[in-house]
Amino acid sequence: MATKSGTNQFHGEGFEFYRNKALNTIDPFAKAAGQTKPNFSRHQYGGAIGGPIVRDKLHFFQAAEALQNNLTTPWS
Repeated sequence: MATKSGTNQFHGEGFEFYRNKALNTIDPFAKAAGQTKPNFSRHQYGGAIGGPIVRDKLHFFQAAEALQNNLTTPWS
C-alpha cells in the first residue's frame, strides 16, 4: 500500500543476512549414529532505491534481492 506517491529526494537501502555452519545444530539421534553437523549456509542480500525522474510528477522505485543456499543433509 502506498501512502505517498513519491518524493523529490533519492532514498535507498541495503541489507544482508548471512548464516554459516557455526550456527547449525545436530539432531541427537544423528549424533548418536556418528553423523556430523549438516553443512547449511545461507547468504541473502539486496537493496532498493527510489527517487524523482520529473520533479513532483514522475518517480521510480527499483528493488533487487538474491539468495544463495548450500544444504547437505546427513542422509545424502
